[in-house]
Amino acid sequence: MIDEKLTKQQLMACEMLARGGIERKEIAEQVGISRATLYNWLKKPEFNAEVDRRIQEYKDFGHMMFLTYLPRAIEGYWNMTTSTRNHNAAGAGYQYFIDRSLGKTTDKTEVTVNGVDKGSEIEPVILDMEQLAFEQSMNEEDNEE
Repeated sequence: MIDEKLTKQQLMACEMLARGGIERKEIAEQVGISRATLYNWLKKPEFNAEVDRRIQEYKDFGHMMFLTYLPRAIEGYWNMTTSTRNHNAAGAGYQYFIDRSLGKTTDKTEVTVNGVDKGSEIEPVILDMEQLAFEQSMNEEDNEE
C-alpha cells in the first residue's frame, strides 16, 4: 500500500533508492529537488518505510524467480552430468551433486590475510589434515554427549 502522505516526487525517489545503483545526487536531479531535500526526506520514517517496502518487493520477486528456476537449473545440471561422455566430468558431477544434496560444502577454500588472497599458498594436504582433525573432534564431542 502506497503511503498517501508521500508526494509523487517522494515516491519517485523511493523507487530509485529501492532499485539502487544511482547516486543520491543523480536521484535529486532526476526528481527535480535539491540534495538537501532528499536528505531531509531520508530522515522521515514514512519515507524510509516506503523505500524499505519497495526493497522488500524486489527481494520477494527475486526469491520467487529463484524458486521458479531452481528445479530447471537442477534438472539441467543433472542432464549435463548424465549425458557427458567424459567419465571424469561425470564422476565429478555426481560427486558434487551428492555432496551438495547431503549438505556438504564445496571443496573450494578461499583464504585472505589482510585483503590478500592466500588460497594458492595453502597446501591441499594440510587442509585435508585439518579438516580430518576437525571432523574427529566433532565426532568425539558427539560421543561425549
